[in-house]
Amino acid sequence: MSELRLIETGGKAAVVGSAPGRAKVRRPRRTKAERDAARDAKQALEADARIDADLSRTVDAIAFLSRNEIDAAPLIARISPMEAEAVSANLKKAVDWLNRFADGWHVFIGNVEAEGTASGTGYQTRRGGLSLVRHRD
Repeated sequence: MSELRLIETGGKAAVVGSAPGRAKVRRPRRTKAERDAARDAKQALEADARIDADLSRTVDAIAFLSRNEIDAAPLIARISPMEAEAVSANLKKAVDWLNRFADGWHVFIGNVEAEGTASGTGYQTRRGGLSLVRHRD
């Protein structure tokens, strides 16, 4: 059986076995504060990713729905049983969420109009409307 020995490699301990070039680096155990900070940073990134995904779906859904031009009746008449099941399962929740979004959007628009230009948002009002403004730093 080969002999294992502990050596120093640039301030880090390593265990060297009989196989050439196969050293296992052992890092010191992270402190609780370091582990907590890493966990908090990961959770913040995941929360940002969830917000980005929800925002993307919201913008896409509004854009797609705004393209519909005909009355809803022919759509309802043509819907398949599987599509009807999906609509039934999701419509109330979707409409409730969209109404909450619309309420929040109107508050946002009101705040933007009250301030003239919302600092840092990239939006600027123009005759009661909202337009995107590019800012270069």
